[in-house]
Order: sequence, then structure tokens, then C-alpha cells
Amino acid sequence: LLLAILFAAYQYVVSRQNARCRAAFASRIAETITVRESIRRLPPHALAEEFDLIDIRSRGRVSKSDLWEFMNTGKAGEINRSDFNALFAAIDTDKSDFVDFLEYCSFMGRCNEEYKQVSKNNNNNNNSIEKEKKSLV
Repeated sequence: LLLAILFAAYQYVVSRQNARCRAAFASRIAETITVRESIRRLPPHALAEEFDLIDIRSRGRVSKSDLWEFMNTGKAGEINRSDFNALFAAIDTDKSDFVDFLEYCSFMGRCNEEYKQVSKNNNNNNNSIEKEKKSLV
């Protein structure tokens, strides 16, 4: 019984960590991509452009240090090293220590709900700013 409780607690902690990672990544991506409905509707060239922003060495793959640098610009909040390691492990499905474009696209598809929430929050914030600007004029 104790083992089952510990396993359930572990599963809960891992699922919460995965949700935090997806939200952090979606938040960072949402800064540079404008999509009204769903990230799954992004054209391939938009995904490729975003991937190229992360692939700072233009190697066609993203190293762990490249992704760490991208995530820690300060624009999307903070991510701790433990959550980052979990994020990288979730994206790097072939365990090559690099994220290629297909792995990136696959992970982005799994971040759809988080991305929609971040985009909705960003749109609400932008609308509030516009209203405030108009009231000042």
C-alpha cells in the first residue's frame, strides 16, 4: 500500500513538472510567433523560423546549452535547472543530446493547450494596453 501511495505521489509530481515545462516553453515561443487559434495550424515555414532562432549555431539541431540560453532570456519568466532538464528530456525523444527539427515540431504539437492559454493571456494584455493608450489620448 505504501509503495502504491509513493508511486502515485511520484506520478503526480512528474506530471506537474511536465506541465510547467510545456507552459514555460510555450510562453517563450509565444513571444515570437503570432497565431490566433492553434499552434498546430502553424505553417511549416513559421516553425522553421522559430527553430532557427533557437539553433543559434545553424547546425540543424539544438544543443542543450542552446535551448538553455533560449529559455533563459528572462522574457518568459524563469525555469529552474531541474525543470529545464525534464523539458530537454521530453523534447529529445531519441536521446541524442540534440533536438532536431522533427523532435521540435512533435513537442510543439504537444504544447498546443499551453500555447493557446499563453496566447490568450498575451492578447488580453495587449488589448488592455491599447485601451489604456487610447484613454490617454
